[in-house]
Amino acid sequence: MSKKDIKIKHPMNDNKIFRIMMIMVFVIAGVFLIKNLIGKAWMAALAVGVCILVFGILAGGMKLLRIKKSVQKISISICMMLLVFVISLFSGNYYSDDFCLYLAVVGLSGLFLQPKITLVQMILGDVLLALQYIINPGKADPLSQFIMCVVCYTVACFVFYLTIKRGRAYIDLGRNRAEEAEQLVIAMKKVGGDLQENYDKSSERIENLQNANSRLEASAEEITKGSMNISREAKEVEQVCDDVH
Repeated sequence: MSKKDIKIKHPMNDNKIFRIMMIMVFVIAGVFLIKNLIGKAWMAALAVGVCILVFGILAGGMKLLRIKKSVQKISISICMMLLVFVISLFSGNYYSDDFCLYLAVVGLSGLFLQPKITLVQMILGDVLLALQYIINPGKADPLSQFIMCVVCYTVACFVFYLTIKRGRAYIDLGRNRAEEAEQLVIAMKKVGGDLQENYDKSSERIENLQNANSRLEASAEEITKGSMNISREAKEVEQVCDDVH
Protein backbone atom coordinates (compact mmCIF):
# COMPACT_ATOMS: atom_id res chain seq x y z
CA MET A 1 0.00 0.00 0.00
CA SER A 2 1.41 3.39 -1.02
CA LYS A 3 1.71 6.41 1.28
CA LYS A 4 -0.98 8.14 -0.77
CA ASP A 5 -3.45 5.33 0.01
CA ILE A 6 -2.60 5.44 3.73
CA LYS A 7 -3.46 9.15 3.97
CA ILE A 8 -6.99 8.61 2.65
CA LYS A 9 -9.56 8.91 5.46
CA HIS A 10 -12.97 7.30 5.36
CA PRO A 11 -15.99 9.52 6.11
CA MET A 12 -17.80 9.21 9.42
CA ASN A 13 -20.74 6.87 9.43
CA ASP A 14 -24.16 7.79 10.79
CA ASN A 15 -23.62 5.98 14.10
CA LYS A 16 -20.51 8.02 14.87
CA ILE A 17 -22.32 11.25 13.96
CA PHE A 18 -25.17 10.27 16.30
CA ARG A 19 -22.69 9.70 19.14
CA ILE A 20 -21.06 13.09 18.56
CA MET A 21 -24.47 14.79 18.53
CA MET A 22 -25.56 13.05 21.73
CA ILE A 23 -22.34 14.04 23.53
CA MET A 24 -22.55 17.66 22.40
CA VAL A 25 -26.24 17.99 23.22
CA PHE A 26 -26.01 16.48 26.71
CA VAL A 27 -22.84 18.41 27.56
CA ILE A 28 -24.24 21.80 26.50
CA ALA A 29 -27.70 21.16 27.95
CA GLY A 30 -26.10 19.86 31.14
CA VAL A 31 -24.08 23.06 31.50
CA PHE A 32 -27.25 25.17 31.26
CA LEU A 33 -29.03 22.83 33.68
CA ILE A 34 -26.26 23.22 36.25
CA LYS A 35 -26.22 26.98 35.67
CA ASN A 36 -29.96 27.22 36.38
CA LEU A 37 -29.65 25.02 39.45
CA ILE A 38 -26.83 27.16 40.83
CA GLY A 39 -28.81 30.31 40.09
CA LYS A 40 -31.87 28.72 41.70
CA ALA A 41 -33.89 29.20 38.51
CA TRP A 42 -36.03 26.17 39.27
CA MET A 43 -38.50 26.62 36.40
CA ALA A 44 -35.69 26.95 33.87
CA ALA A 45 -33.85 23.97 35.36
CA LEU A 46 -37.03 21.88 35.23
CA ALA A 47 -37.72 22.83 31.60
CA VAL A 48 -34.17 22.05 30.48
CA GLY A 49 -34.12 18.79 32.49
CA VAL A 50 -37.40 17.61 30.97
CA CYS A 51 -36.13 18.44 27.48
CA ILE A 52 -32.93 16.48 28.09
CA LEU A 53 -34.93 13.49 29.33
CA VAL A 54 -37.37 13.59 26.39
CA PHE A 55 -34.51 14.03 23.93
CA GLY A 56 -32.63 11.03 25.36
CA ILE A 57 -35.72 8.81 25.38
CA LEU A 58 -36.61 9.78 21.81
CA ALA A 59 -33.09 9.21 20.47
CA GLY A 60 -32.64 5.90 22.27
CA GLY A 61 -36.15 4.71 21.43
CA MET A 62 -35.78 5.34 17.71
CA LYS A 63 -32.48 3.49 17.70
CA LEU A 64 -33.87 0.51 19.61
CA LEU A 65 -36.95 0.34 17.39
CA ARG A 66 -34.69 0.58 14.32
CA ILE A 67 -36.63 3.45 12.83
CA LYS A 68 -35.65 4.38 9.30
CA LYS A 69 -32.36 6.30 9.23
CA SER A 70 -33.78 9.28 7.35
CA VAL A 71 -36.58 9.63 9.93
CA GLN A 72 -34.08 9.46 12.78
CA LYS A 73 -31.91 12.15 11.21
CA ILE A 74 -34.69 14.66 10.65
CA SER A 75 -36.29 13.91 14.06
CA ILE A 76 -33.06 14.40 16.00
CA SER A 77 -32.26 17.57 14.05
CA ILE A 78 -35.68 19.06 14.88
CA CYS A 79 -35.47 18.02 18.54
CA MET A 80 -32.09 19.71 18.86
CA MET A 81 -33.60 22.95 17.59
CA LEU A 82 -36.45 22.66 20.10
CA LEU A 83 -33.96 22.00 22.90
CA VAL A 84 -32.04 25.18 22.02
CA PHE A 85 -35.38 27.01 21.91
CA VAL A 86 -36.17 25.96 25.49
CA ILE A 87 -32.67 26.77 26.71
CA SER A 88 -32.75 30.21 25.09
CA LEU A 89 -36.27 30.90 26.35
CA PHE A 90 -35.54 30.10 30.00
CA SER A 91 -31.79 30.78 30.31
CA GLY A 92 -29.78 33.93 29.79
CA ASN A 93 -30.74 37.58 29.59
CA TYR A 94 -30.94 38.10 25.82
CA TYR A 95 -31.84 35.87 22.90
CA SER A 96 -28.91 37.21 20.88
CA ASP A 97 -26.54 35.40 23.27
CA ASP A 98 -27.86 32.02 22.11
CA PHE A 99 -27.66 32.40 18.32
CA CYS A 100 -24.38 30.49 18.33
CA LEU A 101 -26.27 27.48 19.73
CA TYR A 102 -28.70 27.51 16.80
CA LEU A 103 -25.79 27.68 14.34
CA ALA A 104 -23.98 24.90 16.22
CA VAL A 105 -27.07 22.68 15.85
CA VAL A 106 -27.22 23.41 12.13
CA GLY A 107 -23.52 22.58 11.84
CA LEU A 108 -23.90 19.29 13.72
CA SER A 109 -26.87 18.23 11.62
CA GLY A 110 -24.92 19.21 8.51
CA LEU A 111 -22.58 16.27 9.18
CA PHE A 112 -25.30 14.07 7.67
CA LEU A 113 -24.77 15.94 4.37
CA GLN A 114 -28.52 16.14 3.75
CA PRO A 115 -29.47 19.59 2.34
CA LYS A 116 -33.16 19.16 3.20
CA ILE A 117 -32.32 18.87 6.92
CA THR A 118 -30.49 22.22 6.85
CA LEU A 119 -33.38 23.80 4.95
CA VAL A 120 -35.90 22.50 7.50
CA GLN A 121 -33.73 23.79 10.37
CA MET A 122 -33.42 27.21 8.75
CA ILE A 123 -37.20 27.57 8.46
CA LEU A 124 -37.84 26.08 11.90
CA GLY A 125 -35.21 28.34 13.47
CA ASP A 126 -36.84 31.47 12.05
CA VAL A 127 -40.23 30.31 13.33
CA LEU A 128 -38.84 29.58 16.81
CA LEU A 129 -37.04 32.93 16.97
CA ALA A 130 -40.24 34.73 16.04
CA LEU A 131 -42.09 32.67 18.67
CA GLN A 132 -39.49 33.62 21.28
CA TYR A 133 -40.06 37.29 20.54
CA ILE A 134 -43.81 36.83 20.89
CA ILE A 135 -43.48 34.96 24.22
CA ASN A 136 -40.95 37.28 25.83
CA PRO A 137 -40.08 40.38 23.75
CA GLY A 138 -38.10 41.82 26.67
CA LYS A 139 -35.21 39.41 26.04
CA ALA A 140 -34.95 40.67 22.45
CA ASP A 141 -33.77 44.11 23.59
CA PRO A 142 -32.39 45.83 21.64
CA LEU A 143 -34.77 44.82 18.88
CA SER A 144 -32.42 45.95 16.10
CA GLN A 145 -29.73 43.55 17.32
CA PHE A 146 -32.24 40.72 17.55
CA ILE A 147 -33.41 41.33 13.97
CA MET A 148 -29.80 41.50 12.78
CA CYS A 149 -29.06 38.17 14.46
CA VAL A 150 -32.13 36.57 12.86
CA VAL A 151 -31.07 37.81 9.43
CA CYS A 152 -27.48 36.61 9.96
CA TYR A 153 -28.77 33.23 11.14
CA THR A 154 -30.97 32.85 8.06
CA VAL A 155 -28.19 33.89 5.67
CA ALA A 156 -25.69 31.57 7.36
CA CYS A 157 -28.11 28.64 7.17
CA PHE A 158 -28.85 29.33 3.51
CA VAL A 159 -25.14 29.50 2.63
CA PHE A 160 -24.57 26.31 4.57
CA TYR A 161 -27.49 24.72 2.72
CA LEU A 162 -25.97 25.66 -0.65
CA THR A 163 -22.59 24.32 0.44
CA ILE A 164 -24.04 20.97 1.53
CA LYS A 165 -26.15 20.78 -1.62
CA ARG A 166 -23.08 21.35 -3.78
CA GLY A 167 -21.10 18.77 -1.83
CA ARG A 168 -23.98 16.33 -2.08
CA ALA A 169 -24.05 16.84 -5.86
CA TYR A 170 -20.37 15.88 -6.02
CA ILE A 171 -21.07 12.81 -3.89
CA ASP A 172 -23.94 11.73 -6.13
CA LEU A 173 -21.84 12.39 -9.22
CA GLY A 174 -19.01 10.30 -7.79
CA ARG A 175 -21.43 7.51 -6.92
CA ASN A 176 -22.84 7.55 -10.46
CA ARG A 177 -19.32 7.43 -11.91
CA ALA A 178 -18.48 4.53 -9.60
CA GLU A 179 -21.62 2.66 -10.69
CA GLU A 180 -20.78 3.29 -14.35
CA ALA A 181 -17.24 2.06 -13.78
CA GLU A 182 -18.60 -1.02 -12.03
CA GLN A 183 -20.92 -1.72 -14.94
CA LEU A 184 -17.99 -1.26 -17.33
CA VAL A 185 -15.90 -3.72 -15.32
CA ILE A 186 -18.77 -6.23 -15.38
CA ALA A 187 -19.13 -5.78 -19.15
CA MET A 188 -15.37 -6.21 -19.63
CA LYS A 189 -15.43 -9.37 -17.52
CA LYS A 190 -18.30 -10.70 -19.64
CA VAL A 191 -16.43 -9.91 -22.87
CA GLY A 192 -13.30 -11.51 -21.43
CA GLY A 193 -15.32 -14.60 -20.52
CA ASP A 194 -16.78 -14.78 -24.03
CA LEU A 195 -13.31 -14.41 -25.55
CA GLN A 196 -11.97 -17.15 -23.28
CA GLU A 197 -14.87 -19.39 -24.22
CA ASN A 198 -14.33 -18.73 -27.95
CA TYR A 199 -10.61 -19.35 -27.48
CA ASP A 200 -11.28 -22.64 -25.75
CA LYS A 201 -13.66 -23.68 -28.53
CA SER A 202 -11.16 -22.61 -31.19
CA SER A 203 -8.40 -24.53 -29.42
CA GLU A 204 -10.64 -27.58 -29.33
CA ARG A 205 -11.39 -27.25 -33.07
CA ILE A 206 -7.69 -26.84 -33.86
CA GLU A 207 -6.88 -29.89 -31.77
CA ASN A 208 -9.59 -31.87 -33.58
CA LEU A 209 -8.20 -30.73 -36.94
CA GLN A 210 -4.70 -31.74 -35.86
CA ASN A 211 -5.99 -35.17 -34.81
CA ALA A 212 -7.85 -35.53 -38.12
CA ASN A 213 -4.71 -34.49 -40.01
CA SER A 214 -2.69 -37.04 -38.06
CA ARG A 215 -5.23 -39.71 -38.95
CA LEU A 216 -5.12 -38.67 -42.61
CA GLU A 217 -1.34 -38.82 -42.59
CA ALA A 218 -1.47 -42.28 -41.03
CA SER A 219 -4.03 -43.40 -43.65
CA ALA A 220 -1.93 -41.94 -46.45
CA GLU A 221 1.11 -43.76 -45.12
CA GLU A 222 -0.84 -47.03 -45.01
CA ILE A 223 -2.14 -46.41 -48.54
CA THR A 224 1.43 -45.74 -49.71
CA LYS A 225 2.63 -48.96 -48.10
CA GLY A 226 -0.27 -50.85 -49.69
CA SER A 227 0.53 -49.36 -53.11
CA MET A 228 4.18 -50.38 -52.75
CA ASN A 229 3.13 -53.91 -51.81
CA ILE A 230 0.77 -54.09 -54.79
CA SER A 231 3.54 -52.81 -57.08
CA ARG A 232 5.98 -55.34 -55.71
CA GLU A 233 3.50 -58.18 -56.09
CA ALA A 234 2.73 -56.99 -59.62
CA LYS A 235 6.40 -57.18 -60.47
CA GLU A 236 6.57 -60.68 -59.05
CA VAL A 237 3.56 -61.72 -61.14
CA GLU A 238 5.18 -60.16 -64.17
CA GLN A 239 8.40 -62.05 -63.44
CA VAL A 240 6.46 -65.33 -63.12
CA CYS A 241 4.74 -64.62 -66.43
CA ASP A 242 8.11 -63.99 -68.00
CA ASP A 243 9.41 -67.26 -66.59
CA VAL A 244 6.33 -69.15 -67.85
CA HIS A 245 6.71 -67.56 -71.28
